[in-house]
Amino acid sequence: MQTYFAMGKKTPKQAKIVHSFMDAFIPMLPEPVAFALTMIQNTLHRWETGREANIELSAEKYCPYYKGHLDWIKAWGKKHSEEWDAISAKLGNAAACGSMRLHYEIKEIQG
Repeated sequence: MQTYFAMGKKTPKQAKIVHSFMDAFIPMLPEPVAFALTMIQNTLHRWETGREANIELSAEKYCPYYKGHLDWIKAWGKKHSEEWDAISAKLGNAAACGSMRLHYEIKEIQG
């Protein structure tokens, strides 16, 4: 797995902080993945006609979608544990490094 340090880039202070807490990101838990899929589903609902519609994003409406995604991810992860371990590690690394890079780029822009 390639981390920020392995990419040959300068290491900002934020990278040291993020990499100190990598266990919080790797592996990525099923819950944030299910949440992301639910947000994608909401976006697809908003744009399904080709024009953006005002679709309310509420827990009441989207909780069943979230639960369905979460149940599917957990069931799939049990059947394909090696694949889920690899995917969740890559997602976790991307989340950790991506959030750190974004923070660093914002600081760089702000000066």
